[in-house]
Amino acid sequence: MDLGESAEAFEDRCRVLLSEAGELDRLCSVDGSLGPADEAIVGRCLETIALAAEHGVDTRHAELASRLAEALSIRGEPLRGDSVLEKAQSCLSEAANFELAAQVGLKLFDSKWGRGFGPEQLEGHLQETLDQARQVGGSVYASLLLRYSYLCKSSNRREVALRHYEEARDVFRSIGDHRGVAHAADNLGGVWRDLGRPDNAETHLRQALQIWEAVGDPTDIAFARYRLAWGLGSSSTAYHARRASEALALLADARKQYAEDENLGMMAECDMQAAMWIAADPERGSDEAIPFFERAATLFDAVGAEASLWKTQVNLATEHSRRGDIDRAMGIWESVAESAEEFGDDFFEGVTRILMVRQLLKRGYVDVGSRMLDDVAEVLETSDVKEWRAQYWLARAELFQRMNQLRPTKEAAAAALAELSETVLPEEYAAVLEVLAWCDDGDGKPDKAGRRRGEALALYTNIGESEDAHRLAAAIVPPPPKDAKEGPDLPPLSTGVYL
Repeated sequence: MDLGESAEAFEDRCRVLLSEAGELDRLCSVDGSLGPADEAIVGRCLETIALAAEHGVDTRHAELASRLAEALSIRGEPLRGDSVLEKAQSCLSEAANFELAAQVGLKLFDSKWGRGFGPEQLEGHLQETLDQARQVGGSVYASLLLRYSYLCKSSNRREVALRHYEEARDVFRSIGDHRGVAHAADNLGGVWRDLGRPDNAETHLRQALQIWEAVGDPTDIAFARYRLAWGLGSSSTAYHARRASEALALLADARKQYAEDENLGMMAECDMQAAMWIAADPERGSDEAIPFFERAATLFDAVGAEASLWKTQVNLATEHSRRGDIDRAMGIWESVAESAEEFGDDFFEGVTRILMVRQLLKRGYVDVGSRMLDDVAEVLETSDVKEWRAQYWLARAELFQRMNQLRPTKEAAAAALAELSETVLPEEYAAVLEVLAWCDDGDGKPDKAGRRRGEALALYTNIGESEDAHRLAAAIVPPPPKDAKEGPDLPPLSTGVYL
């Protein structure tokens, strides 16, 4: 066909393929594998795409390729759809239509990401697509920046993600896309929270909520409320206490909307966040938090959200351990770790194993704890999430302490303390202080050790860890023997100040 002489015929072919209830719509409406009639439609679409490419009708080229790829994916042949998009992106790029090339590349990325392709499989193509979009800017470029940022975050490169989220926000703002700005602000808040900067996290999450309240629908607003409540839970104990009532109110409002929408997954997320706030309240604690965690776990299980279910179960086990039911906690942790290993989730398996290691060490299982810690070292030691690097080094320090190795204990504890200085983990901070106090005793510095134990005791008391507080208080000032005459000589009391 000579398109110059038959442009009208070409447009007729496009309308037959692309119109509502047209051939591509019919292709999508049938279940099962492609039959001869379906293949005929695919063939006509490919011929039309070839004509569009040959004669430089770029808009139709991109539209036909995108719709055909979608139809092929729906009919169970996503790889054929990928091939269509790859060829279209390459052709449009060669024609210097970088905007449409980037649009097609965006669809290709979304298709592969939705089918479970990992960051290492997608990054090269996404960077190529970003380079195309960068030449024209605008909404497609900003949308690709959001996706690249998320890809970086998912592979533990949060500093890189931060820069690209900021650029995406600025691009959306420059073109007046308020919803895009809200999405970018929300993601910035999440990354800042992961990086241990709750002040920056709150600023961005509040900005996102304000925008959604102005331009969003009730579901958008509910999600922004949930996210702000999540972000408020990442700061110091005093800050945490001031924000608790606001966070729980935000979660209650968000959950009500999700219940109206019958969104069980987000109802579960709200329950889990509420449980974490309640667990951190010394006046409420584990007994009130556990039912919320259990309800969240039930909902996550109902919708098949494996990772969220594991996270909830890990927190549930932690609350059981705080109540003193260690066997029940260990059973839940072991189940989660086995599930994560089965699914190939190395990071989540490592996080769970760390919690188990610390309990095993407390119960004297040093060899088992050591092997388990070695198995997850590669994943957690190099993580860019400060909280989990801190957990790793704390477990390593407690292991060396149990092995009575002073120098490596000091080195691991110092590494843990450096990470904890930029996080909000008061219980872990207190535990590191106890380890360092043991090191001070080994160095012949009882006064310094006493001061560290006093600080740890104050932390345990302030966050409601009564069992650890009582244990440490007894170690600082042991009770007198029943018969003072027959009891051992008591060591001199430290001159440290105890709170």
